[in-house]
Amino acid sequence: MLGSPLIQVILGFLVSAIVSGFLLMKQIPEQISRLALPQPPPPQTAEEKLNAKFTEVPPPMWNFNSEAIQELVTELRAQEEDLKSRRKDLDTSLTLITSERQEVEKVKQEIVRLRQELDAKVVEVHANEEKNLKNLAKTYEGMAPSAAALIFREMEEDTVVKVFSLMKVDKVGILLGELAKPTAGDKGAEESPAKRAARISDKLRIMKPLKKEVAQ
Repeated sequence: MLGSPLIQVILGFLVSAIVSGFLLMKQIPEQISRLALPQPPPPQTAEEKLNAKFTEVPPPMWNFNSEAIQELVTELRAQEEDLKSRRKDLDTSLTLITSERQEVEKVKQEIVRLRQELDAKVVEVHANEEKNLKNLAKTYEGMAPSAAALIFREMEEDTVVKVFSLMKVDKVGILLGELAKPTAGDKGAEESPAKRAARISDKLRIMKPLKKEVAQ
């Protein structure tokens, strides 16, 4: 009976089915474990792909170090040092110029101060007082030098200078000599008669007379 071809075919089919089922049962746990693993991320949108493309660091277009580039770098560094040196020289020159300008300004201020002092010392005869001054000069020239000196000692200093400027030179010299003599009333005075006479003489030297001719 088992030797019948039909039986043998049936038995072979059953054996094949049993073996296939056994193998299938063995692969089921493996398929389940694969399903439990994390799945790959879903495909990116077009915007995400575009952003990812722009955020990628592009590879360098070239990467080499030639002798020409080294020479260029050296030359640029030398030029930079030269510019720094020139700037330092310019700063030094500017400091010197500023200092010299300050000195010039000080000299100008001193000149202005001296000119103001000189202007304060300069005595000038005005046209409206020329006639009276000439009369006074003529009167004092006719007086004794000692008597005229007594009057001049009590007179305002600038007025004395104006009167002297309209008198003869030799007469002025005599009067200045009298004014320089000490008197009994000079004791305890702040300055000596000689010092006042010297100051009058100095004002006569720098004064601006209205007319140069002296009174006759």
